[in-house]
Amino acid sequence: MNPEISEIFVKKRDRELFIDVQNILYFQSSGNYMEFSNGEELFSVRSTTKEIANRLPRAFIQIHRSSIVNLTKISHVSTKQPSNKVFVSLTNGESFTVSRSYQKKFKDIWKNMKVTHEK
Repeated sequence: MNPEISEIFVKKRDRELFIDVQNILYFQSSGNYMEFSNGEELFSVRSTTKEIANRLPRAFIQIHRSSIVNLTKISHVSTKQPSNKVFVSLTNGESFTVSRSYQKKFKDIWKNMKVTHEK
């Protein structure tokens, strides 16, 4: 198993940066790259969803085959009826669909987080 990462090294134009993983809102697959945002800028690294997911801290959860979100950056969760589609909205206003295959795990973790915060 690969160790957790705390920073991601990226090259963007003429800059080389280390991005603190805790500041990242989400990762989104785009071909052979993973795009991610810290709320201010969009970055990309050559990687797969699985490779990134296996190295992220527990604050991150995969909600779709191509999407991973930072649980600490979720502002609210909503369910649309009658389809029962689950959506997460992040602190920057972006919204992501939780696919059916990831809904049970997401709901269990989200429910646990709410209980922990209410204590």
